[in-house]
Amino acid sequence: MTDTDPTGCRTTRSTRSCTSASIAERTQEEDAVNCISVEKGEETFIHGEKHEVEFIDIPESPSPVGSIPSNTRASLGKARRKLSVVSTNALVDGIHDIRLDETLNVDKQKGSVLPCLVSAYAGKSQKGFAPYHRRKKNQDALIMAEEPHTSTLFFCVLDGHGEFGELVSGFFQREMARNLFAHDHFEQDPRRAVIEVVAALESALVQDRRIDTAFSGTTLTAVLLRGDRVLVFNVGDSRVTVALHDAPNTADASVSSTSRESSMPMKKETLACTPSKARGLSFLSRRSLSLSAASNSPSPPTPPLRSIRLSIDHKPDVAAEKARILAANGRVFAVRYDDGVDGPARVWLKDLDVPGLAMSRSLGDVVAHTVGVSSEPEVFEYTLDSARDVFLVLATDGLWEFMSDAEVVRMVGVAKDPQEAVETLIKEANTRWLKEEQVVDDTTVCVAFLGEWRK
Repeated sequence: MTDTDPTGCRTTRSTRSCTSASIAERTQEEDAVNCISVEKGEETFIHGEKHEVEFIDIPESPSPVGSIPSNTRASLGKARRKLSVVSTNALVDGIHDIRLDETLNVDKQKGSVLPCLVSAYAGKSQKGFAPYHRRKKNQDALIMAEEPHTSTLFFCVLDGHGEFGELVSGFFQREMARNLFAHDHFEQDPRRAVIEVVAALESALVQDRRIDTAFSGTTLTAVLLRGDRVLVFNVGDSRVTVALHDAPNTADASVSSTSRESSMPMKKETLACTPSKARGLSFLSRRSLSLSAASNSPSPPTPPLRSIRLSIDHKPDVAAEKARILAANGRVFAVRYDDGVDGPARVWLKDLDVPGLAMSRSLGDVVAHTVGVSSEPEVFEYTLDSARDVFLVLATDGLWEFMSDAEVVRMVGVAKDPQEAVETLIKEANTRWLKEEQVVDDTTVCVAFLGEWRK
């Protein structure tokens, strides 16, 4: 069955097509950005700290893509250059939506009751901040689910983007775990089950007339744990890293890719963790699962740790990813802003400067997928060692944009429990976003303690 939407885009279960003419017509019709203008110098409070924010006045009728007026391009560019999609077009950007979103954060922590190496885990999805879109929605989503019959833990972070990004990520958040656990091959072949469920859900999504996926999509990065086996599935630029003891008597760790193509070699980092002052954050006890105040006593000494990245960031300038996009008549280049600083490499159509997607794989994004953006998950396998591995960190790029794997592992390494680790990481990530870009990206973090770590 083939559906045709008003733009001329056609979607089927196996194919997507969109003509440049239909896209151009659509962008011309919907090229109006309605944004509330506010006085500069207004103050906002983030994590209890006062910040003076310079709000940006966006013209009601922006110039065509590629010719942003110089008086707004610099400030708008600085504020958005690190985000997933850039355009002066409301259809792509989605910054005209002024519906109030009261759901700012989603968080959860518990001790694992399954017979696996995870002793406790926590996760949180926090809405970001944009001075030009004060009522923005949280387009990130988080899944933490247990399947007792197979003793499986399933963690997943999703980073939506575009006008309806929160609907796309929310769709997978609602449907992913229940469809996965019900899949015929989930018990015997979980790798196959995840890949087939992702493909089936994306097919259903792009045919759903209630969600416009022409310029909206999401990343998906998932971790499936069963016993000592870890399967990582990645579509986009969210990331998974594991921390392990950096000691000579620990076993070697390795990650293997089971995908048809691997984008680039794994990155290994070595670091030394040192104790820090107690942060006074609240945490959830493993035994009682009730909130209590963190102790003011110093954190226990932490042995040296190193990290191994269990996923690959799917960026358009990665050689294998770029080759696929160019072969599909797409273009890959970064936008240079008036301050002379380039943003990240982005994907563009052959004849139009849209969509400007900052990743080479995603779910949804019908237009970008016509020029080589892929929805195929890259799969990695890792075997946990209780004497070597200490915790896992899974997060959207709101965390990783300005923090290295080494810094993240260092901060988690001195936390007393997963919830303290999550809160600390999100607070630090938000602080760095405000310092660097004048905006804060939505940030979702999941931390899982392994074995006897911090017991």
